Amino acid sequence: MLVAAVFMVVVLVISGASFFSGQTYAAISALLGAFLLIAFGIISILNRITLEVEGHQVTLAFWPIWKKRIPRDDIKEMTMADLNPVKFGGLGLRRVPGRTWALLFSGGPGLAITRESDGATFYIRTNHATEAIAAFHGTQLA
Repeated sequence: MLVAAVFMVVVLVISGASFFSGQTYAAISALLGAFLLIAFGIISILNRITLEVEGHQVTLAFWPIWKKRIPRDDIKEMTMADLNPVKFGGLGLRRVPGRTWALLFSGGPGLAITRESDGATFYIRTNHATEAIAAFHGTQLA
């Protein structure tokens, strides 16, 4: 995201310079703008939400932008949740006041994972909440 912000600033600076200097800067500005548009399009197509419950940690990811590993001993609780995007301000990777994060492309069933260390809560939309909780507790579903 930082790289994208830097590119946007560069495009704005070059666009401003093109206003004063002629067509060369305008062409560079157009190429950088097209590059940014294509890059954001590719990221939008390729992004995905993942949840991995492993022996020593739980990993949440909004690939390729964000990844959070929570050690097993830092998880206070993992419960099922019914997620509504309106509660989090929309879809995607959302940060809400009160140490709350949400990863969702739609509303529906999911998980709420609360950290012991700071009380942060991570919500993730998944159709496999029951399986994730069972894997976390080390039990097998019938």
